[in-house]
Amino acid sequence: LCLQCGLLLCSRYEHGHAKLHWEDTKSAELEDDTMMMSSPLLNNNSSNDNNASCNGDKKEATGHCIAISLADLSVWCYECNAYLHH
Repeated sequence: LCLQCGLLLCSRYEHGHAKLHWEDTKSAELEDDTMMMSSPLLNNNSSNDNNASCNGDKKEATGHCIAISLADLSVWCYECNAYLHH
């Protein structure tokens, strides 16, 4: 279960659809960041927090990286490639 959007998918041990969801959402974030940085209208708008070039901060795309297993309630981070201990 994706903890960001609630999408229910199979684990990385079954068919890997949850991992694919993370990869797809991460790619989409990277594409959005690239589009925003190449837009002259957005590049000059210093009030846009999502635009890394405006405030000098580099935004890191992580996608929907946190998922919980409904079988054992373990929480996995695809970005860290590790279980989260709660």
